[in-house]
Amino acid sequence: FIFCKSISRFARNAAECSKYINMISGKGVVVYFEKENIRSDEKNLNVVLKILATLAQEESNSISQALKWSYLMNAKIGKPTRQAAYGYRKVKQGKNKHVWEIDQEQARKVRYAFSLALKGLSFKDIATELTKLEESEGTGYVWNHTRVGYMLTNEVYTGTILINKRVTIDYVTKKSINNKGEVEQVKIEGHHEPIISEYMFNAVRNELLCRRRGKYAHQQFKSSDGIISVG
Repeated sequence: FIFCKSISRFARNAAECSKYINMISGKGVVVYFEKENIRSDEKNLNVVLKILATLAQEESNSISQALKWSYLMNAKIGKPTRQAAYGYRKVKQGKNKHVWEIDQEQARKVRYAFSLALKGLSFKDIATELTKLEESEGTGYVWNHTRVGYMLTNEVYTGTILINKRVTIDYVTKKSINNKGEVEQVKIEGHHEPIISEYMFNAVRNELLCRRRGKYAHQQFKSSDGIISVG
């Protein structure tokens, strides 16, 4: 016997709800939905359940759309409520609870990753080097190429936040895609202190583009520490 708060807590959509009810009913399992006050072993349940599950699905989508609208409006006034990216932490300044402050230990690893990318190392090799650094510091954290790739292509490290970079079009499958004009974007420049310069970010982006084309760009990046030869 499964006691469930509501249909919307049991499954994401009507089709999924019916699928799993049928699956577990064959095992002699009964589900009770408290909010709707129905049991899965009642007669004519399939029809009732399909209607209620569809309503729950639409209600969930309505709440989701309202939250997205709220996030967008907050972003437009320069106060996005998103989670702080790796390399930063949120601190409270007066009434503002969403101020980003640099986490120096994490920021050091972000800069290291960007410098390795400029030297031509792959995401996998950078992940290996970062993992070695974590081992030497005794953190035990293991980096992977996916996270490295996300970090090196994230403009947030230049002090800029881009809202709705990826969007969910189908609320049933929850599949997200790169936003190519489907939803309004908001770009907030100077939102927080940058960890790397915009010049370095663009240099890494160009390097990555050249690699995708099967080439390696030969360029020089001028930093406060001197000249780094790339390529």
